[in-house]
Amino acid sequence: MKRASDNSSERPQKKHNHRPIHITVGAVTPPASQLNNEKRKFGTSSYGNYPSYYTTRHTQGDATIDYRIDLLDASMFNGKSVLDLGCNSGNITIALAQKYKPSFIKGVDIDENLIRKANTNLRVAYSLRDPNTKEPKHIDLALQSHYFPKCLSNLYGLLPMAVPPTFEHTEFPWTVEFETVDWTEYPYNPNEQQYDTILALSLTKWIQLHGGDKGIKSFFKKVHDSLSRGGSFVVEPQELKYTGAKKLNLDVDNFKFLPEQYNDFLMNKLGFKKCLDLGAPKGTFYLFLHI
Repeated sequence: MKRASDNSSERPQKKHNHRPIHITVGAVTPPASQLNNEKRKFGTSSYGNYPSYYTTRHTQGDATIDYRIDLLDASMFNGKSVLDLGCNSGNITIALAQKYKPSFIKGVDIDENLIRKANTNLRVAYSLRDPNTKEPKHIDLALQSHYFPKCLSNLYGLLPMAVPPTFEHTEFPWTVEFETVDWTEYPYNPNEQQYDTILALSLTKWIQLHGGDKGIKSFFKKVHDSLSRGGSFVVEPQELKYTGAKKLNLDVDNFKFLPEQYNDFLMNKLGFKKCLDLGAPKGTFYLFLHI
C-alpha cells in the first residue's frame, strides 16, 4: 500500500502562544524609527536627559527616596500641587506621589522618550503596588523592586488607568501627570496653573548651557511667577562644567552669572522672602520661600 501523499496545505496550523511584550522598567527604549545599529554612547545627552539616570548615574543608597528629597519636610508635598522640572523618567515624581500624597504632581521634561518611559513607569508602579495599603513601606527609586514581581506585568500586562471624565483624581496614580515640553521656552502665562512647590533638581546647568545667563534668569523668573503665594522653590545649583561643551560650541568661560550669585538674584531681584541652605551630601541645596 502506498503512503498517502504529504500535502502540507491540508495540515492543521500549529498554534503559537506568544508572550506579551516585555516591559523594561527604569531604562528608555527609543521608538523603532530612531533605532540604529550603533549603540547610543552614554553621556551624549546634551540636556542632561540621560537614559537610565536613576539606575546608573544617580543611585538611591540608604535614602528613603532620594538624599535631596529626604532633606525636605513632608508638608511641602502632602496635599499640595507640585511641579517637577526636568523629571527625566519620572522616578522621583512617582515616588513623591506614592509617599506624600500631593493633591496633584506634574513632571515635565524636554525628552519625549523619557516622558514616554515616565508614563510606563507610572503604570508599572500602579499595577505592581500593594493593593491593601495606600503608602508603600519601601520605595525603590530605580523602580526595579515592587510589592508584586515585575514578571507579572510581563505575563499579564498592566492595569488600565482610563477613568470616566467625572472621576475625581484624588488618589495615586491619577494625581500624577507627565508632559513633554521645553518649560523654558515661554514666559509665565497668567492663565496657567500655579504650584505650591516647584523642584529643579540637577537642572540649572543644562538651562544655562543652552540659554546662557539670560536663559537661567528667565527660568528663575518663570519659577517665581508660577508659584502660589507662600510657595516653595527647591533648587540644586550646579557647576557650569560639561565635557561636551565644545561639541555644542558652548564657551563656559563667557558666563558671568555664576551659581554662587543665584541666591542674591532670587532674593533681591525676584523677591523670594527667605532662603534656607539645606546642605547635601553632594553639593549645595537650597529652599526658597515665596512671599
